[in-house]
Amino acid sequence: MNQESKIKSLLDALLRYFEDFNGEVPYFEPTGDGSRYVEAIHGDSHSILTFWELLFCQDINALSIAPRSRNRTLNKDALGALRRNVINDKSQAIIRRNYIPNFSSSRGLTVMEGQKKHLRNVVEMSIQAKDSKKTRDPRRTEDRFVWTKDLKSREEVVVYLYQLIDLLRETFQREPMRILNEKYQWFYQLVQEALDASIEDDSSEERFFAVLAAALVLSLNFVQDEGTNEKIREFLLRYLMPKTQKAPKKKFVSHKKEAVRTDEERKLLEKSAIFVNRRFGREMDQDLIDELETIIYALILQLTEEIWTQYTLSQKIQTILEEYQEVMELDEMLSKDLSR
Repeated sequence: MNQESKIKSLLDALLRYFEDFNGEVPYFEPTGDGSRYVEAIHGDSHSILTFWELLFCQDINALSIAPRSRNRTLNKDALGALRRNVINDKSQAIIRRNYIPNFSSSRGLTVMEGQKKHLRNVVEMSIQAKDSKKTRDPRRTEDRFVWTKDLKSREEVVVYLYQLIDLLRETFQREPMRILNEKYQWFYQLVQEALDASIEDDSSEERFFAVLAAALVLSLNFVQDEGTNEKIREFLLRYLMPKTQKAPKKKFVSHKKEAVRTDEERKLLEKSAIFVNRRFGREMDQDLIDELETIIYALILQLTEEIWTQYTLSQKIQTILEEYQEVMELDEMLSKDLSR
């Protein structure tokens, strides 16, 4: 029997929020060959399938496919049920077998980071395309596209870009924030202060898209799984910590400031990278160092700095390797699902 939640659907509010933005700025997406940017939503193509594929990153789209789907494609009935907060056989399988196991593990941090980058890219590319030279597609005259060579650069539209994203911020403070305040107090309190600040530079822009990405994952956590909520907190604190709480006394510094790392931090990263290389065959490059820093930072947030500093070097390396292996296994599982 279908069960419809009495709680106002946060997912529905967020989907309508992004749909309304399409009235201000048409969404554009790149073609497979990268030669042009095509208007993504128009007329009869404004379906939940089209919009879901546009709005969500590749990982979440893959997780939104029912586990027993024969053709491994999104199903409009299942997505429609999710939007209405209806729990039936298809939507429950997606929630229980796809969303929760991935969102509640360390994989969740990677998914949210990917969703943040995806949203930012979709909005920025659409704003850049909005004022670029358009060409009509002769096969479908309602379709418009921009040749990649004609796409305006970010620098050419950056002032307008900040204005439009600031409008998105203000609109988000209406119905989505009202629902968050009513039903998800912990999330509301975490992001409220950050959303009061206008969009004026790259860092404030990135912070805002991090909030949007986390809110979308929260809207898919229909069963209010606490493990998922904890990963959402961890992800948000990466961007909101300076605004919401004091930073840890000892903090791992980005590779851009490598010179000011302590000897202990450098030794931990170097030895961890060596063990990852030996165990997993991973190339020892800057990407690996960045990933290990992210894992370490997430572990500090999870365990607290006080507990982390009590670990010996060997214990820290072992914990990092276990976390890295979990991420690898989840990546492999997701890749198998995508290849089916």
